[in-house]
Amino acid sequence: MDDARNLGRLALPGHYYEFAANELRTADGTRVPLRPQCLDVLRCLALAAGELVTKDQLMATVWPDVVVTEDSLVQCIGALRKALGDVAQRAVQTVPRRGYRLLASPEGRCDPVGGATMAAGPPVRFATSADGVRLAYSVCGAGAPLVRAGRWMSHLEAEWDCLTEGPLLCELARRFTLLRYDQRGQGLSDRDAAACGPGTRARDLKAVVDAAGLSRFSLFAIGTGTPIAVRFARLFPDCLERLILISGFARGVAMRGERSQPTPYGDAWLRLIEDGWDDENPMVRQMSTTRHYPGADQAQMRSFNGLLRRSCTPAGAVAVIKADGAVDVSAELGQVRCPTLVVHAPANAIVPFDEGRLLAAGIPGARFCTIDTPNNLPLEGEPAFDALLRLIETFVSETEPAVSAAAEPIAPTPDRRAVLRVIDTPGRRASR
Repeated sequence: MDDARNLGRLALPGHYYEFAANELRTADGTRVPLRPQCLDVLRCLALAAGELVTKDQLMATVWPDVVVTEDSLVQCIGALRKALGDVAQRAVQTVPRRGYRLLASPEGRCDPVGGATMAAGPPVRFATSADGVRLAYSVCGAGAPLVRAGRWMSHLEAEWDCLTEGPLLCELARRFTLLRYDQRGQGLSDRDAAACGPGTRARDLKAVVDAAGLSRFSLFAIGTGTPIAVRFARLFPDCLERLILISGFARGVAMRGERSQPTPYGDAWLRLIEDGWDDENPMVRQMSTTRHYPGADQAQMRSFNGLLRRSCTPAGAVAVIKADGAVDVSAELGQVRCPTLVVHAPANAIVPFDEGRLLAAGIPGARFCTIDTPNNLPLEGEPAFDALLRLIETFVSETEPAVSAAAEPIAPTPDRRAVLRVIDTPGRRASR
């Protein structure tokens, strides 16, 4: 690090910072345009590379005679991460409630994922469904194949850069060969395709994995992707090594009874989406963002708002919400035969905790674990973020064909706050 400073530059992932010129350049020497305040923030971090720089220190140095809010600093940090392609926030690290730390790289080193730089994102390809719908998918990383079932909402390019979704995707791609796809009507897949039930969506998933050349893999699903994964497990059991269901459910909101979501509330929400989903003002999308990520900071919320807008048209959003609400695969849970891990947060504001318990109780031998987060998916920096990654990595790497009745839950490391339990499913009782 000292040598880099003596040479007048500090190496960063795929880039370097020139101290004398106060410029950020790519590895081939191209100057990266950044606002003066962003470059000043970068200089402060570079001068203390590897060490914590507090928010107060940054504010006092970059804006010494100007009264600004902390949001100005957050925007500069976001711009730096975007310029560096630092989706996983490994170069510019957040130290919660304190400040930031810049980590240097060996000179000239980039940070590839599956051969593509973080800034560019993984390449996108297309599969074709049985009824002719073009489905966008992407494969990156290395290791055991891990497939994500279609979810609400997704956009292969936008989510890679999203501050709420990108870090988890990047970490998974460092551990596995990760396949993602946009379900019909969303993202880079055909937008004019009508919303459909879990049967068609499960067959869409099969078309994607066939196009990618995957014959057997672990499948994980988040939220509305869970019914798709359950139906896929029933229709194509020979494809699955393991199944991971995160913040999931078997019954859509319309199938849980009036107490789950009163009809007037649901109708009003759909009208708001029709009228304001695509507005420049993110008010309507913010309502969804706040429920998905109540623990997010302003920059993360803005990023997820942008993802929602790019993922779907207003009409498409309404159609998929109606289709997801009418789903009920609870009668199929008992037909899932592969080892299954169900992960749910008691404080989840989108999917009630009881729905997660019902999901796990219906799948024979399922392992049920809880994580401590208010968010639908834990955000990077939360203890639950690392805990979830460890749960997934450990579960996929297990060599036993199934979880036995005497199996212990996956234990967290001592510094994790995840609370893990194994519930007493009918399958376990029968095996005793």
